[in-house]
Formats: sequence, C-alpha cells, structure tokens
Amino acid sequence: MSARMGLRRERGLTLVECAVTAASVGLLALLVGALPGARQRERTACMNNLKMMGMAIESYTSDYMGYFPCYPAWGADVQPIPGKHMNLGLFSDGPRQKRQTVRTGDRAYYAGPSRYRCIAYGSRIKDSEKDDPPFRAGNLNVGPIGLGNLLYGGYLPDAKQFFCPSVLNAPKMEGYGALTEVAELQRLDPKAYSIDGRVISRAVKRGDFSWAESYYTGQSDRGILSHYNYRGVPVAIDRETKPEHGPVTMPYVRTGMQAFPGCPMFKTRKQLGGRAVVCDSFDRPSKPLWELGFGQYAHEEGYNVLYGDLHAAWYADPDEKIMSMPWPAGEPKDASQGSDVAFIPAEPLNNTGIEIWHILDMAAGYDLPRE
Repeated sequence: MSARMGLRRERGLTLVECAVTAASVGLLALLVGALPGARQRERTACMNNLKMMGMAIESYTSDYMGYFPCYPAWGADVQPIPGKHMNLGLFSDGPRQKRQTVRTGDRAYYAGPSRYRCIAYGSRIKDSEKDDPPFRAGNLNVGPIGLGNLLYGGYLPDAKQFFCPSVLNAPKMEGYGALTEVAELQRLDPKAYSIDGRVISRAVKRGDFSWAESYYTGQSDRGILSHYNYRGVPVAIDRETKPEHGPVTMPYVRTGMQAFPGCPMFKTRKQLGGRAVVCDSFDRPSKPLWELGFGQYAHEEGYNVLYGDLHAAWYADPDEKIMSMPWPAGEPKDASQGSDVAFIPAEPLNNTGIEIWHILDMAAGYDLPRE
C-alpha cells in the first residue's frame, strides 16, 4: 500500500511539474512573440515623430521663403579661427537686459550648435553677481538650434517628439552639460506644463539648468540633445587647413553644391531636394573602434528617415553597416567631429557623418556614388 501511495505521489508531482513547465513555456512563447510587436509599435511611434517634424518643417519653410531652421547667428561660423576671436551667435527673446541674452554659437562640439542632435544651446555671459547661480530657473538659459526652432516658434507643440521611444540606456558621457532625456526636460520646470503634459518652450528656455552635469568646474554652456539627427544645424569648417572664411564643395552632389560656414549644408528645401533631412541618430558616443554607434540604443536593425519631400521611410540596415562604420583616415583630432557634428574638413570625405548622410540619400535615389 505504501509503495502504491508513493507511486501516486510521484506521479502527482510529475504531473504538476509538467503543467508548470508547459505554462512557463507557453508564457515565454507569448512574451517572445510579443517582443517583435512591441518593437514595431515603438518604431511606428518614432516614425510618427518624424512625420510630425515633417509637417512642422513644411510650415516653417513656407513662412521663411523655403529656408530651413538653423540657429540665431545664421552665417556666423561656429568654429573659431586660430589667432582670432570667435564669432558669437547671440539670442534674446525680447527687449531684456544684457544678462537675458545668451551666446549660441561659440562652441561647435560637445553640446554645441553644430551637433546634429542639438535642439537648444546657450553659453552665459556672467556680468553681475545677480547671475549666480548660473542657469537658474526663470533666466534665459538656452536658444533654439536646428529643430528646436520648431518648438520655439510654435510649429511643434511638444518637445517629447524629439525623443525616440525605443532609445534605452544611451550613454551620458557625450552630453557634457547637455540634457538627453525626456525626464530631464520635465525636471527643468515642472510647473511649465500644459494640462495634457506637453513640454512647452518656456520650460526649455527658462527652466532650471543649474543641476545639469558639467564636464569641468565652471562650465559656461548648456544644451539639449535630441534622439534624432538634423542635417540643418550650422556647418563648422576646418580652420586649421582652410583659414579663409569661405565655402567648401560638398562631395557627391551633382551640381557642385557648396556648404557655407554657419549655414546648413543645404540652405533651402529646393537645394536639399529629396535628400535626407532628419533621421534616427547615428552618433558615436566615443572613438574606440569597438564602440557601436547610437543605433544600438534605438532600433538596431535600421533607421527611420525623413526626406526633403517630407515623406518618412525605413532604411533597413540588418548588417549594422551604419552603426559599425569605422572612423575615416585623416580624422580630425577631436573625436566628436567624426560623425555627430556638421564639421567639414578640407577633405569632406574624411567625415563619417557626411558619408552616412550620403548613404541615406542614395536610398532615395539622390546624388553620385562614391568613386
């Protein structure tokens, strides 16, 4: 009898274990099956962000004779000329005293205006004790850069559209005084939100930036970096090899288009044509060759791209060609100039970012292949 009871108990335990195992396998299958759907929904939400940017760009360019949003010091080079004083782009939001004006063009790198991801930037001029602590709430702290003009001008209602819902665990080391997440924007000014939770431009301009992490003690600049690269930020030109203030001929472009310092690579929608204008960021957080680009924190297998005719499309990159693109020969000393900055050296092909934009252009049938 005891043997039979033991056998029954053994069989009962085995059945329970089988049931638990089967349920676990089924649940795991459901979770695995749900992952592609979740990724697809995030990718779709990201694509919708680009479409809304496209409509905002269309409205903006219609109001400004076809010119793309850039930065307050249009035409003033953001790259300092060796031995001379750098050009300063000044931004003010009205007839305020001097301390309510910020510099927006004195640094090309880090959080600076030439970064494809930069949507706001400011470098404060301390002219009185009233400016302590710097970047405090209520003060004018940053001005619009690139796509940030769409928010400042009311063409986009929400700064959240500058951030991809797929981006996870992106490194902070490339910020250097820049905010890079929606949660950080919410910290700027919790009171400056409308009822539906939109991040309005007042929080971006006059929020509390004093807590943002600095790269060095006394750092005088702050910025906001989005999750998207925008081609229309001001171009910085290599002054060490090209000291004269003049344009550089863009590679690949059939008409010999020239890029001018302090202006977008393509100034107007007519010049841009159907080329790429906004995309999921392809930045590199640091220079080591084993570091992958920013795509590893977003969709991985490709990039959402907004083109000049304002249609958005998916660029498939299953081999991670863009994400793992090596740094070019002749790379400038500053690692940040490799892919994430609109920096044009004397030899434009020595910039990874230009090469990547060209890959996206070719997908839309524009420009010449690399020889």
